Amino acid sequence: MLQSLPGKKEEKTMKNRILFASLALSLLLSAFVMVSGCGSAASSGGGGGGGSVGTAWIYVGNYDDSTISYIDSTNDAVASIELGTYTPYQLAASPDGKHVYGRTSGAGGDILVINTSTNTVESMFTAGDPHPYDKMAVSNDGNYLYVTRVNDSDLVKMNVASGACVPVCTFEAAPRALILNPDSTKAYVALYDNCLADVTLNTGSFTTYEVGNSWNETQSIAIKDNKVYVPASTTVTVFDTNLHTTNLITSDAQWLFTITSIPGKDKLYTPNWLVAGEMRVINSTVPTFESTVITGATFSRPTFLCPTVDGNYVYVYDPSPTYHTQICKVNTNNDSIEAFTQVGSGEDWYNNPVIVYK
Repeated sequence: MLQSLPGKKEEKTMKNRILFASLALSLLLSAFVMVSGCGSAASSGGGGGGGSVGTAWIYVGNYDDSTISYIDSTNDAVASIELGTYTPYQLAASPDGKHVYGRTSGAGGDILVINTSTNTVESMFTAGDPHPYDKMAVSNDGNYLYVTRVNDSDLVKMNVASGACVPVCTFEAAPRALILNPDSTKAYVALYDNCLADVTLNTGSFTTYEVGNSWNETQSIAIKDNKVYVPASTTVTVFDTNLHTTNLITSDAQWLFTITSIPGKDKLYTPNWLVAGEMRVINSTVPTFESTVITGATFSRPTFLCPTVDGNYVYVYDPSPTYHTQICKVNTNNDSIEAFTQVGSGEDWYNNPVIVYK
């Protein structure tokens, strides 16, 4: 049967529907900016990363060389930013990928702002006496940089436009690891006294929960599915952010102190630092340790990790005593190591990789 042609009223309605659908699709695509969280959720020190369009570039500090290396993920080519007298510790990246922040030691400023378009130091902030274990995380709107300060046992907030630094809260023990929730209303901070602080950022109030079963040298934590994962020695504590309960999962690993969640996959990676060349896998649906162990001939002392936004790869910082400092590329689809790229001459393990897209 032939259908009748639409009249002018129906034609106008149809055009409006098409226009509305096109506009909605355009807005959806323009809003599709994801963050490569090196520790997951909001950018953290773990952490950080920029928009998901473009080539992935891996940035990592070299403490012994006073440089920040950046790697082109398409060909593993390495170049470096010379920092002079500054020695970089942790890095964090803005959500738009335009800046990388480096916590450093050095006179005149202790947080360097790297312009990723020119790969030069654009400016610097002062956040107080730096420590190698200080951590940073960028808010989801990119306006604020949160910094834990070991020497002051506190958390501060820095305005990235002005450099103004204001206190958020002070802890009873030194902070060790930091991550923000996806909407940047909460910060989770691992403390040296085997506690996890659940911080409300707009008020600075916090509650602490006991985690781990040993002395806590935790250096990074991860968020996945409303749960915070805190590695400590042979265990990982899983903190439910809705129920405010903890669950301890154990392994035969000897020293777990860093961790990251894999976007789009039901798993997390946590290196077993005291066993050369070994990384464990956690199934987040249970959660429990899987039998899978990621190993490699030149995989030496894996520490900090950063996943790509699509979750297909994780870049692992590996301060090898034999091969110097290298970045290992791990394929998360088959849990195998694909490549190694040397970035530094020393054997320091303060530094974390971050990924930006440009």
